[in-house]
Amino acid sequence: MYEQKRSYHILKRQQEAGLSKQSDPSEKNNFSYQAQYLYDALVNSTDDYLYVCDVQSDVFHYPKTMVEEFALPGEYIKNAAAIWGAKVHPDDQSAFLASNQEILDGRANIHYVEYRAQNKEGKWIWVRCRGQMQYNEQGEAILFAGFIKKLGENYK
Repeated sequence: MYEQKRSYHILKRQQEAGLSKQSDPSEKNNFSYQAQYLYDALVNSTDDYLYVCDVQSDVFHYPKTMVEEFALPGEYIKNAAAIWGAKVHPDDQSAFLASNQEILDGRANIHYVEYRAQNKEGKWIWVRCRGQMQYNEQGEAILFAGFIKKLGENYK
């Protein structure tokens, strides 16, 4: 009897879901969440390092685990490209800088580059950095976010 009742409720919910119309795109404006909770949930849901940059203030937010592993000055860093860039291997500097410059100049919306970064122990760790620029309704860059994935010491 329990199984019958459960099956009935599942079937009823499936039928209701099938009858309901698709959400209206304008409902997107009614959906909200608190950014800090989203950031924390994503950071705690991945082994990669999530980063977010408020383009207007040029402040990057990095997870605590990345701050600790790479001896960054803090989770919130202004002019992070210079600070993080100082940790990039000299042979990989040109690729790192070129990719960042394309984003800053607006020639690209997507950032994808692999390079070595020096951790707090002085070891060179291969990483893959991916990110995307987001724009407001006026076409102004407002947010740049992505992930840095550790590939290891012997990646290439």
